Amino acid sequence: FTLRLNGSREVSKNFNFAFNANYVQNRYDLGPSGTAFNNVLMSPGQIPLTRYKDWKNDPFSTPDGYYNEYYDSPYFTLGNNRTLTRNDYLTGNVQFKYFPIKELSLLFRVSMSTRNASSKGWSDKYTFSDYRLGITSNFSNRPGSVGDGASYDTQLNPEFQAQYIKKITKDFSLNTIFGGSVRDNIAKSVNANSSVMVTPGLYNVSNTTGNVFGSESNSRVRQIGLYADVRLGFKDYLYLHLTGRNDWRSVLAPEFQSLFYPAADISFIASDALSFLKKSKTINSLKIRGGVSKVGLVNLGAYRLTPTFGQQYGYPYAGVPGFGVGNSIVSPSIKPEVTTSVEAGFDLEMYNSRVNLTLTAYQSNTVDQTVSVGIPNATGFTGYLTNTGEVQNKGFETSLRLVPIRTSTGFELTVGGNYTYNQNEVLSISNDQTFISLGTFGTANIVAE
Repeated sequence: FTLRLNGSREVSKNFNFAFNANYVQNRYDLGPSGTAFNNVLMSPGQIPLTRYKDWKNDPFSTPDGYYNEYYDSPYFTLGNNRTLTRNDYLTGNVQFKYFPIKELSLLFRVSMSTRNASSKGWSDKYTFSDYRLGITSNFSNRPGSVGDGASYDTQLNPEFQAQYIKKITKDFSLNTIFGGSVRDNIAKSVNANSSVMVTPGLYNVSNTTGNVFGSESNSRVRQIGLYADVRLGFKDYLYLHLTGRNDWRSVLAPEFQSLFYPAADISFIASDALSFLKKSKTINSLKIRGGVSKVGLVNLGAYRLTPTFGQQYGYPYAGVPGFGVGNSIVSPSIKPEVTTSVEAGFDLEMYNSRVNLTLTAYQSNTVDQTVSVGIPNATGFTGYLTNTGEVQNKGFETSLRLVPIRTSTGFELTVGGNYTYNQNEVLSISNDQTFISLGTFGTANIVAE
C-alpha cells in the first residue's frame, strides 16, 4: 500500500514553497522456505507430497504419523514455523525558496524519513505420542518458541542553500552554490523471546515457562556539513567546476571528526571552440575532460570506539545477570578512509552521430582503509578494527556505438560495445609489518601482504 501527496504554491513573485510526503506500508508472512525445500529434496520421487497438505486434520501429515523418520512434511514445516513482519515507511520534505534579487535564491529544506517495524516469529510446540517415542530414538518433543521485536529509525535532514547565477560578461558565466546541512539519525530496537510453550498455537511470550531473553539497542548518529560548488563558463565551450565539502561525524573521536574533501574538473568542447572543427563535416562533437577529486568514507557504526558489555546468552540465570564484552575492539584513533582520484578522457561524435566513441583513463588511491585484523586471543579480543594500508586502482574504460542503418522513416539500427581494464594493487599494508591477518580457515591463516 502506497500513498503519495505533494503540492506547491507561489506565494509571491519572490517566494514559493513546496512539499511532498510518501507513505509505504508492507506486510510479510513468511515461513522457512529453505528448510521446507530441503524437506522436499529429502522425499523420494514417487511420494505424492500434496497428499500431506492437510496437516491439521490428517494424522499421517504430522510428524507423529509421517512416513519420513528424519524430515517433516514441507507443509507441516511451513505451517508451524512463521515470521510475521510489519513495516511502515514515511518520507517527505518541505522547502521554502526566496529570491531577494533575480540572480540569487535562498532555499531552506527539511527532509525526513522514518521506518517503524515490528515482527513476531514462532516455532509451535509439538508433542509426540508415546507410541512414536517408544519405537525410535530419533524423536523428542518440541517445546516451541516465540519471539517479538519492534524497532524504529528516523533521519531528519535540515539544509540551507544559497545559489547565485549570473552572466558576468558576454563571455563569462557563473553559477555558485553555498550551503550547509545537518543529518540526525536516531534508532531503537527491542526484542524478547522465550521457549517451552505452555499451550500450542498461542503465540505469546507470556505463554512460556522458559527464561525470557530480552535485548534493547539505542543509537544516535549526527553529521554536519558545509559545502560550496562553483561553475565558471567561458564562451559556452570551456567550463571549470570546483567543489569543496567539510563534514563533521559524531561517530569518530573529536580530533578526527572533521574531514575536508575537494574536487575539480575541467571540460573543453573543442568542436565549438576551434574553427577547423566547426567546419568539419566529419566531426560533430569533440569534448575533452579531466578532473581530480578527494572523497572520504566513514565505515563505522555508533559507539564503536568504546567497548561495551552485553547480556550473554543464557542469562539472567536464576536471577543472576551475566555480562560480557564483545570479541572486537576499535582503534581509538581510527580515521575516515580517503580516496584520491585523477581521470581524463574525451567524447567524440562523428558522421552525424553515427559513430560515438568515449575513452576515460583513471587512477585512484585509497589510504587508511578500515580493516578488521586478527590479534592474539590473549589480548581478550580476536579482532582489531583499524586504519591500514594503501590500495591503488588504475585503468581505462572505452565505449563505442555505431549506427550503420538510419532511415528517413525513423528506423535506426545501433550496435555498440564496451571494454574496461582495471589493475588493482595493494601498495602497502602498514608501517609495522608486511602483512595483516584477515582470518583463519582450519589451521591455515588468511593474510594480505
